[in-house]
Amino acid sequence: MDVKFSTFLAMQWATLIVPFLFLVMLYYAWRDVRSYLKRKQLSEEARNYEEWLKNQRLSNDLASGEPSALEQIMLEINDWENRSEIRLTNTAKSMIILPLLELSEFEELNAQDWRSSVREILNEAREDPAYLDKRSRGRTTSFSILRGIFKKWCNIPPFCREK
Repeated sequence: MDVKFSTFLAMQWATLIVPFLFLVMLYYAWRDVRSYLKRKQLSEEARNYEEWLKNQRLSNDLASGEPSALEQIMLEINDWENRSEIRLTNTAKSMIILPLLELSEFEELNAQDWRSSVREILNEAREDPAYLDKRSRGRTTSFSILRGIFKKWCNIPPFCREK
């Protein structure tokens, strides 16, 4: 009688555990799919933004005949990447470009100031990389750029003028 009872009890537990395990597996599969879809969406948004930047640069070049502020900044970043053999993620480039681009809408940028500031930020990012850079396949991420801006803030004109 004990054998029948223990077999019956084991079957009862199995009917409870198997569906539970199935639900747990389903949850983890759904979480992974959602994570993949979010990464895919962010990647697509970055590509769209990069395309927009390219089109913006072309329209400014055609209108004025001179390199735009954006093109000058991009050239400086590309030059630094080539010299230092470090690659920036698209988001890291945006973290450098956007404040300068916004500032250029309100005033003329001093080329010497912003070039030295960009170099300071990029050198700081290279010397003291963020934890995420170790997982980014040799690319410098926006986390390192933010860290560089934070550490150098009042030593990088035109960003800090509040002294």
